[in-house]
Amino acid sequence: MNAVNRHAVRPPFLTIFFGTAAASVAVGINGVADGDPKGLVRALGAGLYLSGFLLTVAYSVPLNNRLAMAPLAEAAASWPQWARSWTRGNTVRAMASMAGAALMVGGR
Repeated sequence: MNAVNRHAVRPPFLTIFFGTAAASVAVGINGVADGDPKGLVRALGAGLYLSGFLLTVAYSVPLNNRLAMAPLAEAAASWPQWARSWTRGNTVRAMASMAGAALMVGGR
């Protein structure tokens, strides 16, 4: 997992990760500015997508960093709890992101 996390912090991934968040902000602002029901659906979708982004930044990244900084024996001992916690957070993030993307596309 530490190797995956080290490779994620590279320009191609970060460009997509932050770029989709910025695009979602733009979709949300435009959706609210439209004022029609479809625009509000897009804005809701943008908010859901951004909640997944924020969950990553506020929860998953610190969790990953704690795992990376732990001594190997401690990391190995804490792996089952870490994996359960990370999987729960990742499932919520994936569901929010998918629902958000569906609402942004469906609200067109």
